[in-house]
Amino acid sequence: MINIPESHIDQYVEIFGKDALKQMDILQEECAELIKALSKYKRSLGHYTTVDPIDNIIEEITHVAISSEIVARLLSITPDDIQKEINKKATKFNLKKGENV
Repeated sequence: MINIPESHIDQYVEIFGKDALKQMDILQEECAELIKALSKYKRSLGHYTTVDPIDNIIEEITHVAISSEIVARLLSITPDDIQKEINKKATKFNLKKGENV
């Protein structure tokens, strides 16, 4: 779903630095901002708003994805490591590959 070019991650690391603990702080902040955006969306249901809360959710999901990629790289977490966890979750819920649930 989210495809962040490797060259972009390289550039983000150069901009934001290679300190894994600092990057974890940034990821935590981005996760908190996503939680806030989701809360605002839930509160806006049935009410007029001048700002589209979905736009804010998209923005924060993007920030979390980028920050997650940076932290994963700095901690030497590979795409295979992530795929193993995805497979564990699929097995737990008895999901079949390529089928909608």
